[in-house]
Amino acid sequence: MCGCESHGKLTDALRNGGCGISFKWGNLEIADDPCGFKDVDGTHIRGRPMTARQLKPKNSHPKCARPECNYFKCTDGMRLGHHNAAPSNKNSNGGEYCCDCCRSGRKNHSAQCHKIPVPGFNKAAAEAALAAKRAQDGGVALTKWLVPFDAYGIQISWKASDIKEAVADQSVRSIDLFVQVLSQYNQNSCTYRQIPITDRV
Repeated sequence: MCGCESHGKLTDALRNGGCGISFKWGNLEIADDPCGFKDVDGTHIRGRPMTARQLKPKNSHPKCARPECNYFKCTDGMRLGHHNAAPSNKNSNGGEYCCDCCRSGRKNHSAQCHKIPVPGFNKAAAEAALAAKRAQDGGVALTKWLVPFDAYGIQISWKASDIKEAVADQSVRSIDLFVQVLSQYNQNSCTYRQIPITDRV
């Protein structure tokens, strides 16, 4: 396995800088490990995994959409020429993020997250910039994350006082609402609306 020994762990392969694909030592031909390997969550699987390090050019895969996260976004649904079937590793359900935990705003990462660092990304600087921005905004985060849930409809309400303050601030013209729908039928359906702010509360 690239980054690890045969029948190894995908976590170790990625931590060591490998891409996690198995190959024949004699001629470097990509092939399936007959004994399988352990996925990042520890489950034993067979086949060929898909990771961000398999993409070319090197490090071309986008970063996780969370500003302070230093990992590549997930590779759910991707498949390359050397995958003779769908990639065998589990999805992390991150969409534009590295995993579902990052997507929902939780501090930790899921067991299916590959945790592949983006070279050159300064996480400490990004976190400091985010903290400074929140302090400038009175300690209020600009984004509200919700744990994923099932719903037929969503109603979002703001307090009248908040809206009046926003109207008074001439630099705030709208509230951006972004809803990402993930389901077994439509795995990445996104809805974006820009709601104008008015003095009608």
